[in-house]
Amino acid sequence: MKLAYVILIFSSLAFAEQKPGHHEHREHAAHKHGAAEMSIAFEGIKGEIDFAAPGDSIYGFEYVAKKESDKKKQTEALGFLQKNISEMVRFEASLKCVITKDKIEINQSKGEKHSAVDAEFSVICEKSPVGSAITFNVQTTFPKLKSVNVKVIADDVQKSFDASQNGAKLELKK
Repeated sequence: MKLAYVILIFSSLAFAEQKPGHHEHREHAAHKHGAAEMSIAFEGIKGEIDFAAPGDSIYGFEYVAKKESDKKKQTEALGFLQKNISEMVRFEASLKCVITKDKIEINQSKGEKHSAVDAEFSVICEKSPVGSAITFNVQTTFPKLKSVNVKVIADDVQKSFDASQNGAKLELKK
């Protein structure tokens, strides 16, 4: 429950950065082609990862999948995301973190012409990630993603980071 509270505060801080009078819903925030958003929140050894990206960057199109071949592409890409999240977001091995899927869904918007993938994962580590580094390899998994806006809160450490290349590291130090 406390972790959800931390994430709620963290999310509100992210939206507080918007310009006055500019209102944007979550499903539209990540809708710049080639760009994604990721939030990572930890309280002690328990954490969550939220990931949002345009459908085009994940499975190659944004329209509503009606053909079986398009449905298959979506299913395979979402499975690929689930399978590879621990490579996309790599915690130091000494932490012994395990990432599990909570949900992965497709949100269709704007008259069914745009879609976004929203995913949530739980993370359990043997040690807190504070004082360690996270390595991001998003482009290896999804080459169309050129920029990932990452926001991390781990206990009392808050960081913002653009993971625009494979191997980009974020130090979780004050």
